[in-house]
Amino acid sequence: MESIRCELDHFPRLLKVYQMIADGKEGVTAKELSGHLGVNVRTVYRDIKELEQAGVPIWEEKTRYYISNKHFLPPLNLTVPEAIQIFLSLRLLMQFARRNSVDMASLFLKLEKIVPLPLQEEISKACRWMQDLPADPRLNRNLSLLAQAWITRSRAKIVYKSLDAETAASRIIEPYFIEPAASGRSCYVIAYCLLKKEIRTFKIERIQSVYVTEEHYTIPEEFDANRYLSPSLGIMVTSDELTIVELRFRQQISRIIEESVWHPSQKLEKKGDGSLGMTMEVNDTPELVNWILGWGDNVEVISPEWFRRKISDQAARMAAIYS
Repeated sequence: MESIRCELDHFPRLLKVYQMIADGKEGVTAKELSGHLGVNVRTVYRDIKELEQAGVPIWEEKTRYYISNKHFLPPLNLTVPEAIQIFLSLRLLMQFARRNSVDMASLFLKLEKIVPLPLQEEISKACRWMQDLPADPRLNRNLSLLAQAWITRSRAKIVYKSLDAETAASRIIEPYFIEPAASGRSCYVIAYCLLKKEIRTFKIERIQSVYVTEEHYTIPEEFDANRYLSPSLGIMVTSDELTIVELRFRQQISRIIEESVWHPSQKLEKKGDGSLGMTMEVNDTPELVNWILGWGDNVEVISPEWFRRKISDQAARMAAIYS
């Protein structure tokens, strides 16, 4: 099997540096890394700096490099079905993020060591494919620091540029949850914002920097991310107010709609003409509008009337572009 570990291009080499430092209980020098990888010491220093920028807690003592033991969790005994679930989850993250990540690739390689040969080959292919994706060390580092703040219940100072802002602003937040969202192909941090004095959702790609403070906080017992996000079709929660939306899908795509759970509140009903009715209790959000428009003329909003007009007006503006 041709393994990614044998391909010492930039990204696989970065993983090799990470693995060698992580596995070296007595530490490892830049010269030792240089000799093992067949590159000069200056290249090793650049790789170490890039790993640090990605959030890996590397420290140096007497010219030897180490990774903090706090970076690692105790080992797990996985069954093959459990390992496949992790593999599929990583594939899903990779598909919607479309970026390479040291943490994701490292987890792939750890799985590769323990799973049967056919899955080893698929993991190796996934890693080789991921190495050609664009890298964003700042994003990886910010995600790592936000996760640290969340797990340790430490307030974080972020510099954030919201979608409609011309300049970035500094805020202190208390992370309550980190949630991936396929609609935005991103991860979001749900946090209490001390500036706005309310729970806000921050897209991590819009965060320019993160600093974890020594001030601690407590997440309210009544906060449950699952309940908090339940009014939404995606990541946006506009209010506690729910709207009962009734839709009708054409017969041609009714089976596609039936095959998936789009929202926990959905109720489906087959119509006499073969079409499929759906009702949902959701927030009126851009994600809901975009999801409906994405089905084109295969779906019709039945009620409420104000939401039907909203979709109709949006469709008319779209049609005007192509007329």
